[in-house]
Amino acid sequence: MRTTSYYPVLMTGDVAGTAAFYIEHFRFQPLFESDWYVHLQSVEDRRVSISASSRAIMRRSRKRGEAARRAC
Repeated sequence: MRTTSYYPVLMTGDVAGTAAFYIEHFRFQPLFESDWYVHLQSVEDRRVSISASSRAIMRRSRKRGEAARRAC
């Protein structure tokens, strides 16, 4: 198997700050932005993308999933 791209997801308490860091220091550009999530793509290689997501969103999603499993 040959890897042709990768897409890490960074969990952070500061989505905007994390995005600004990667934009300024690593030449990423935003493809999608919201208050809880941002998708960034490398200016130099479109196959390289990262996203930053709010940890609070993941905690809420995890709690909903646990509640749904208990209800079954």
